[in-house]
Amino acid sequence: MKRGISCAASGDGPQCLADCRVELVEQPLAEAHDAGLRADEFLFHICADESFREVEFLDHLDGRYDFINIKLDKIGGFTQALRAARIAKECGVGVMVGCAVGSSLSIAPEVMVAQLATHADLDDPLFLKEDVSPRLEYREDVVCPPTSELWG
Repeated sequence: MKRGISCAASGDGPQCLADCRVELVEQPLAEAHDAGLRADEFLFHICADESFREVEFLDHLDGRYDFINIKLDKIGGFTQALRAARIAKECGVGVMVGCAVGSSLSIAPEVMVAQLATHADLDDPLFLKEDVSPRLEYREDVVCPPTSELWG
């Protein structure tokens, strides 16, 4: 693929994404429209976000997605997130940890869950005008574990 040519212009979006070394695409279709989605038809991983809300949804996702995006506010908290990550791994489903507009305090437990994941998107505190103090420390593309002053 030549630099500057968009995937839309190339006419083969999935191949273009693979050529660009895209590893994972999150929730490519709305939950209501993902019944025909087949993860094995893609050259990269497909990750459920809105289509994954609780551990019991893992059966519903079989074959449609090969990753789940665990968000604490969506799954029901820290304990449920750990449970979801453990069960997903036991079922051979990849684990991503994400967040939805939160401060360092809300992201801190997700940093711990991310230890069980291969992908993490935990940069929301960086986009806030003001964060809590103390806050999470970010070094380039790495988020450091929360300090005891931030999260017990």
